[in-house]
Amino acid sequence: MRIAALVVGILGGIVGLILGFTSYSLLAVAGNGSSAVVVYQVVAIGAPVLTLIGGGLALSRPIPAAILMIIGAVGMAYVFGFSSWTAIPIVLAVVGAILAFLGAGHAHRRMA
Repeated sequence: MRIAALVVGILGGIVGLILGFTSYSLLAVAGNGSSAVVVYQVVAIGAPVLTLIGGGLALSRPIPAAILMIIGAVGMAYVFGFSSWTAIPIVLAVVGAILAFLGAGHAHRRMA
């Protein structure tokens, strides 16, 4: 479960980062530099980064990883909305968080 959470969380973060960079550049061109545009730009990059960090933590600390992936999914839903393209990273982040929560109950096996 933890390895699946790692893979799905990192995939969600990468796809979200692609959308985040696209949103960031479009807001830079279309926006007039107001504070609302800057907040959207920061969240457009920050939410996928939180998802990536959560995916990376899924093996060692699954509960904080799941929380970070949920925060990233909520941030991506806030900035990108929920459409057919933006559903991909949001759903991947939520599935990764669920898998991390489920993997937290299993005893950590010691690798020899």
